[in-house]
Amino acid sequence: MCTQCGQGFASSTHLRLHIRKHTEEKPYMCTQCGRGFVSSTHLTLHMRTHTGEKPYTCSICERGFTQQGNLIKHVRTHAGKKPFKCTECGKAFRQKAHLEGHIMVVHRGEKAYTCPICGKGISNLKPHMRTHTGEKPYSCTKCGKRFKKSEGLTIHTRNTHSGIKPYTCSECGKGFASNANLNLHMRVHTGEKPYRCSDCGKSFTQAQHLRAHERTHTGEKPHACSKCDKTFCNSSALKIHLMTCERKKDCICTQCLKGFPTTGQLRSHLRTHVEEKPYSCSECGKAFRSRAGLTSHFKLHTGESLYSCSTCSKRFTQSTGLTAHMKTHSGDSQFACSECGKRFIRSSSLTLHMRIHTGAKPHKPHMCSKCGKGHTCSRDLTNHMRIHTGEKPYTCVHCGKQYAYRKSLKIHSTTHTNGSKTLLLSTST
Repeated sequence: MCTQCGQGFASSTHLRLHIRKHTEEKPYMCTQCGRGFVSSTHLTLHMRTHTGEKPYTCSICERGFTQQGNLIKHVRTHAGKKPFKCTECGKAFRQKAHLEGHIMVVHRGEKAYTCPICGKGISNLKPHMRTHTGEKPYSCTKCGKRFKKSEGLTIHTRNTHSGIKPYTCSECGKGFASNANLNLHMRVHTGEKPYRCSDCGKSFTQAQHLRAHERTHTGEKPHACSKCDKTFCNSSALKIHLMTCERKKDCICTQCLKGFPTTGQLRSHLRTHVEEKPYSCSECGKAFRSRAGLTSHFKLHTGESLYSCSTCSKRFTQSTGLTAHMKTHSGDSQFACSECGKRFIRSSSLTLHMRIHTGAKPHKPHMCSKCGKGHTCSRDLTNHMRIHTGEKPYTCVHCGKQYAYRKSLKIHSTTHTNGSKTLLLSTST
């Protein structure tokens, strides 16, 4: 029996090895990397990470393993065996460690580590930190693609390079490399969406999709661009951004000198200067500069994928619009003026404000085709054009009176609500 912790052993050899855990004695050293081990067996297993030797092979998919225990765990993925069952909820696991982690996090509410960057409580700190650092230590030997977790590399190798897909969908016949992927796919046929957002009620087929969605409510953006420090709520958005951020911006706008990586993007941008809007809504006639803008607007008519503010019920067609709007309620004004300390929700508002201190004349590239007046942004030009066109897109739902500006309707609406500042509006656009 160990005098340190009281654990009993069947032989003196096992006791001696165990005591080294307390004394931290590691007499067996790796000649390749200098790492120490308590026994020669552990050193032998470790040396296989350097030599690449994998003597234990799966008879079903021919995948190799350095240890027999890892092969036994792997075979369960083919057989569908999950021998470790939770006594609380009945959920089964292939490995004992996974069951212990499940009980600790789900049933006991324990989270062993707190992230020093975002403050989130988690059961495994090391993999989580990679979401902040962007580190991807696991590399595919076939194509070079890198992964944050070893499981990601394993799944990638199996799905992409092995070509073996033993799990087949009974509905459509599609094959999958793992039982887990098949289970996810089956939700396409069943329509099951077990992961539900507690803020807006939207449901998702995968937990990772729910986590990414929840960031639209919290404003958390853990994925940062290493080139320009811009942040994103999910890795997919960062990946799309990197396509343009890393490319040269050789297409320069002659009006405002802004650069773009492609001529197509430059053409879309040029419409902000000439007020060209070739895409019109078939429901209300409102015009847009891009097809994406029209698609987003059309959701107002269909009610599809609308994001609603939980404080004032204002609705948005994009999650980014809701995130920016929520800051007006939370008072989260992260952009501060270095001269007077005044804070702003948007960086563009801070840039305009700084001209008060610098005395710089604002650049007004957006010119009115009727009177020649210049404006700093296209939104101001759109509002200004209503003076010439007489357009009044904001209608009071109580009396039908129309206004050219949202602010004017906001003031008028208080006459119907006994001074309350609740905005009651419907737009003809």
